[in-house]
Amino acid sequence: MTRRYVPLDSQSREVLARTRYGALTCADSPDGERWWLLLDPTEAGHFTPAGTAIDLGDTKPTTEELRSIVARLGFVTSTDWEEPRFASFRSDFGMPVLTARVSTPQQIKADEQRARRVEEIDREEAVAELKREATWRTSIAIAASAGLLAALLNWPAGYYGLMRLMLLVTCVVLGVLVHRATACPWPWFFGLALVALIWNPVVPIWMSREAWIPLDVAGAVFFAMLASWSKGRLPSKALPRTQSIL
Repeated sequence: MTRRYVPLDSQSREVLARTRYGALTCADSPDGERWWLLLDPTEAGHFTPAGTAIDLGDTKPTTEELRSIVARLGFVTSTDWEEPRFASFRSDFGMPVLTARVSTPQQIKADEQRARRVEEIDREEAVAELKREATWRTSIAIAASAGLLAALLNWPAGYYGLMRLMLLVTCVVLGVLVHRATACPWPWFFGLALVALIWNPVVPIWMSREAWIPLDVAGAVFFAMLASWSKGRLPSKALPRTQSIL
């Protein structure tokens, strides 16, 4: 990407006030190498075509001198002058040697406030998503508990076969959700595995209805305890953080 630059005395105040980045470059000239300070303005988050070029002479300035030059122009640097991680552009003034974030104090403050607001929105959206996940986890556990309590009544044989299949699927889904919700899911994993084994639809255990009653009650209590534990508990994974691109 090639950018255009105009001298400082030809640049408008409006464009200069939108400066966000600075770059120190070195370019060949008929009189030898010359050092330039390039100021890049942005608009709506994108670089504008024409930046500002300031002739620094034939001697490479130190970072302290760069800060002084920038300060005399009414700007501040919010990052250190460092070698660019990506040589993303070239101009008639050469490739960047050092780069930093350069802007007015007011604009830097506004950018920081905007970045914090974006991070807050991201966190709010992430928390809302995690709360929905907790609601689903709790609802599934309650439904499983209700299904086992309903099994205490007299139903056609097809109900119990369907219940076994649904309990197997429920245990798998809850296992995943519980793993996301706690760093120590093993007690719940053990209970879910036991439920999946006892009520498995592949090799079903045949007992009388009277013999199943204590197991159905115990299973219902287990899922009720899981629902109580799950209610309002957010997954333990870290929330996303806004990372600087500078």
